[in-house]
Amino acid sequence: MKVLNYDRVIRGVGGRKDAYKRALFAAQSPGTVTIHKANHRDETPIVSIILLDWECREHYSSLYWLNQQDVPRNQYELIWIELYNQVVPEVTAQVDWHITCGQSGMYHKHLGYNIGVLNARGDIVTVCDSDAIFPPDFISSITESFEYDANKGCQRSLVLMHHEMRSSFLFPEGLKEIEDVKSKKWKWWPLNPNAGACMSVRKSDAIRYGAFDEHDSYRGYLCGPYELGWRLINAGMPEVWYDHTVTALWHYAHPDPVGVNGLRASVNIIFENTYPHVDLHAIKAVEAFSAGKMLPLQENPIVFDMRMKDRVIGTTFEERYSDLTGPEGFPQWLLWYMTIELFISLSMKVIVANILKPAMIKTLKLLLGKRLYKFIRSLFYGDYEEIDINAMPEIIESYLTYNIIEYRGVIYGIPMSLGNVDFKSKKQLNRKEIVKGTNTEDVRGKIEESGRFDPELVNSVEDYNIIKYGKMFYALPMSLGQIDFTNETQINRAEILKGNGYDEVFRLIEETNNLVPVYVCPCETWYIVKYRHVFYAIPMFIEKTDDNCDLNYGDILKTKTNEDLLLLLEHKEVIKCADLEQLKGIIDNTGGAHPILIYTVESYNVIKYNRLFYVVPTSIGEIDFSDEKQLQHTDIVKVVEYEEALRIARERNDLLPALLRTYKHYNVVKYKKIIYAIPSSLGKIDFTNEAQINVEDILRGATIEEVTALIEEVCRLVPELIDTVDNYNVIKYDNVFYGLPASLGKIDFNDKTRLEHNDIIIGTNRKEVLYLIREAIHIVPLLLCSCGHYNIVKYRAGFHAIPKSLQRADFIYKSKVNYHDILREKTEAELLTLLQHKDVLHAPSDEGLKAMIGEIGRFQPVLVDSLAGYNVVKYKKLFYGLPKSLGDVDFTDETQTNNDRIIKSALYDKVLNAIQQRDDVAPELLCSYEDYNIIMYKNVLYAVHKSLGAVDFTKKSQINRKEILKANTKEELLYLFVKSVNRQWHLDEYQD
Repeated sequence: MKVLNYDRVIRGVGGRKDAYKRALFAAQSPGTVTIHKANHRDETPIVSIILLDWECREHYSSLYWLNQQDVPRNQYELIWIELYNQVVPEVTAQVDWHITCGQSGMYHKHLGYNIGVLNARGDIVTVCDSDAIFPPDFISSITESFEYDANKGCQRSLVLMHHEMRSSFLFPEGLKEIEDVKSKKWKWWPLNPNAGACMSVRKSDAIRYGAFDEHDSYRGYLCGPYELGWRLINAGMPEVWYDHTVTALWHYAHPDPVGVNGLRASVNIIFENTYPHVDLHAIKAVEAFSAGKMLPLQENPIVFDMRMKDRVIGTTFEERYSDLTGPEGFPQWLLWYMTIELFISLSMKVIVANILKPAMIKTLKLLLGKRLYKFIRSLFYGDYEEIDINAMPEIIESYLTYNIIEYRGVIYGIPMSLGNVDFKSKKQLNRKEIVKGTNTEDVRGKIEESGRFDPELVNSVEDYNIIKYGKMFYALPMSLGQIDFTNETQINRAEILKGNGYDEVFRLIEETNNLVPVYVCPCETWYIVKYRHVFYAIPMFIEKTDDNCDLNYGDILKTKTNEDLLLLLEHKEVIKCADLEQLKGIIDNTGGAHPILIYTVESYNVIKYNRLFYVVPTSIGEIDFSDEKQLQHTDIVKVVEYEEALRIARERNDLLPALLRTYKHYNVVKYKKIIYAIPSSLGKIDFTNEAQINVEDILRGATIEEVTALIEEVCRLVPELIDTVDNYNVIKYDNVFYGLPASLGKIDFNDKTRLEHNDIIIGTNRKEVLYLIREAIHIVPLLLCSCGHYNIVKYRAGFHAIPKSLQRADFIYKSKVNYHDILREKTEAELLTLLQHKDVLHAPSDEGLKAMIGEIGRFQPVLVDSLAGYNVVKYKKLFYGLPKSLGDVDFTDETQTNNDRIIKSALYDKVLNAIQQRDDVAPELLCSYEDYNIIMYKNVLYAVHKSLGAVDFTKKSQINRKEILKANTKEELLYLFVKSVNRQWHLDEYQD
């Protein structure tokens, strides 16, 4: 048997593949399925309702209710499927599609469901009872549940189920009002979930997983839409049961005079229930649900063909295997035949290799002799030696630019640049580039000593390239050009900086380029700092640190951000000079020019003037230092030394009361190292009078924080006005926040009955109460519904339609899928900016907006998404992938839309996949998260650390680096990210 046996296999399955093609042709050819009425409207509906009949319906009232929905009629379509041949004019007049299937014998509902799915024009298909009563919000409950995913330009995947309420009463003729249906007189049964009553899924999801199973076991009564729904749940889609207290279907009993709504005994019922069931659910559907199956037992050939054509295969090599057989797979006879053929082939090889060949070699060695045999053998095979098939080279790991491989007890370090090495050839294994050792550690050491590394560019900082070579990091000035790292003289040049780690080299670059502020020395009452080749003199009073802070000032500078540093250096008191000696001279002369404040405490300022230091009480006010009489003030102390001035200021400061702050009707005063909180109502206090400072209302403590806490506790039961919003006052009382309408007048907070007034708003914090007040006076945006590609919002008595593309959820951090929450979290300024966007529509009513949206959707292209250099635009029924480089495209001009560079398809996902497979696709930055950039390139997500700098995504050697995380889905990338940084976070916080 040949190793490459494609031609042999394809000959064996030719009949099976031809049979599938005949079945597909038969399914697509006009036959017993007849379309009596088709939906030819220009508008594309959102929902397609599939209603089934098999000449059994007593009434068609469901069509009345479905035509009375609270959404425009063009947003949904009604598809009536008759499994036999009955055509009812009353039905034809009220539906968009009327199709008969021409079945015979026992009916098969799933065949009818599939015909409905294949003809549906809506993105969502709903299968439900065709004799049920539907409330007016039935369609809107479906569209709201399938929330629009702005990233994909379509609804999210979901299995939506609606409950069906049942009664033993027969359907009453003339019933026209939904409130009459909900009346208790019909004695509706307690809620009993019915998985076969109503199910809604995306059409693309139904096709992707084979649509409804056409296996014979689903003939008759025991079947339903739940069969597909359960398989979609197995595929990972969430199942949601809509709240029956809000929206549900209603179903009256069928005529049943004997069975009293039970199963009446009849021959017809016997034939309708031929196959086993579990609680009236088809046994095969329950089995598939329990076994985790995702595809049907018998798939519709048209659905199979559509599903297979949607696949995106990476190479033509694989495409050869993608359509060998058809849905039935390989025939059993071919598998048995190939198994026997393989056994015979391998047996013959064993006999030849283990018996005949050794016998022939042994005979030749005896006849020719060993030396002559080896000589003749080398003429044919070169210097190859015989190899034990059980002794195969085994790769242990990759280290630097080497592969470490074990072969016959020897460890080899083979440079990756050598490519494949034949271990049977001694000549190749003895090459000087290959390192050998007895263990892995020995080989690693020799690799490091060999110096054969590929330099790796880690980052670029200003005019330096940071390169990792071996275990060392090098910062190379770009002006040097290319460097040979194997040449010691070149890498030891003075301009090249080196270190053991990236951070160390980065710090050296900063210091070399003077990008980091460097503390030089103190000079009198100044700190001298060098920054970007310039010297700065910073007055010590600007930086309030410890007494001996000059020793630590270098560390203080390193902790400053660039913004903090620039603010500090631009301070009006800072002196700037290019020369250090010149700067010191300026400092010496500064004292005689004008007074300089160099230190301050609560009650005293230390000022330098004319080389002397003055300790001045703040209570004196402003001093004119040119006036000798003012300087002779008895409370002003004059000294020569700075340290002595500091000591006097601190000692005297404790002897005078100093006002630190005013907080909640209290003056916070420091006196003799004790902090006092004095009620403003007490007026001026004499701190030398013990009787006055020991008043019960005066609070005291060792720190400002302690006194502030005491004030908070005292004021807890005193109503405090926090804010005013329109005609509401926000009051804080006993750690609770109240929103009081001004119309209520004064409120006694001790009277709890007054606080229970209906108009008073209560919350646990200020933000909550402010939001509740805004909501009460109708200045909070309210999401009403979704319509097409718009969200309809009511705000301040006006209606606005906001394109969904304007609000894209965050990629990693807590994606906001609830649009109402997104609106509620916006400030009023942000909301007004959003509503003034040129693409936002405005109208006095929501109906007017819906009409405008419907008109726009018919003839105007809508931007759905932007991805990797492409804009995805929906126009009429198609999605277009437009390269941004094309500029504006006129969609009414077919010569422009037929451009080869434009991708178009009826399915959004297909356009998205086609864009990602284009050779000209560019990496797209989705967002930044912590120290990573999240980038999409060719349908793969990458988390690239910012320290790596620019990454060339066209080079596999760069995107395959171990520092870069990659995954196919957001969830997988999140898992890898959390795992890599070893954080115990819950992934559900980051799900869409």
